[in-house]
Parts: sequence; structure tokens; C-alpha cells
Amino acid sequence: MNLNFKKWIEDNKKNLYEKNIIVKNIVTSGEKSNDPSTRADFFSAKYLGCVTVWKSGSIDIEKISTVFFDSGMLNIGTNFYSFLEGFFNKLLSK
Repeated sequence: MNLNFKKWIEDNKKNLYEKNIIVKNIVTSGEKSNDPSTRADFFSAKYLGCVTVWKSGSIDIEKISTVFFDSGMLNIGTNFYSFLEGFFNKLLSK
């Protein structure tokens, strides 16, 4: 089932993009296990979703809301902690 999911993503990537859903990070893992999986990340303007499908047909679906967004430019010598401090504070807030 996981390979069917991977093919579905490949076949529908453009259609999803036209609906403002971007598919990234398609990863198939555990090919040598009894139940390998395929995972994909789906991005929209407000949410990140992750879907994992296993060969057995099990599926996990997650939706994560964007509660913080920032961007900037890093330079050589940038103090990563200082740059990311606001982000870390949001991760720790309730």
C-alpha cells in the first residue's frame, strides 16, 4: 500500500499544487522490513501535514498549525541561539 501511496503522490502533485498544497520530503523507508512505509509532508499557507502509509495499509495523518513564522538572512558568525531564540520561546510556550 505504501508504494501505491507514493505513486498517488507523484500522479497528483500538480493537482495538489493547484489547490495550494505543496508536497515535499517523500521518503520510503524500511524496504527490508516486513512493513516498509512511505511518508510525505504536505504544506499549505497555514498548516504542515504529514502522512505515513505502511505496506500493511496502516496510515498516520498529522496536521500541525503554524503558530510562528519568521525569516531572515544568516551570516558567517551568526549566533544561532540568538537568531532562533524567539522560535524556541514559541516552542516552549503553552
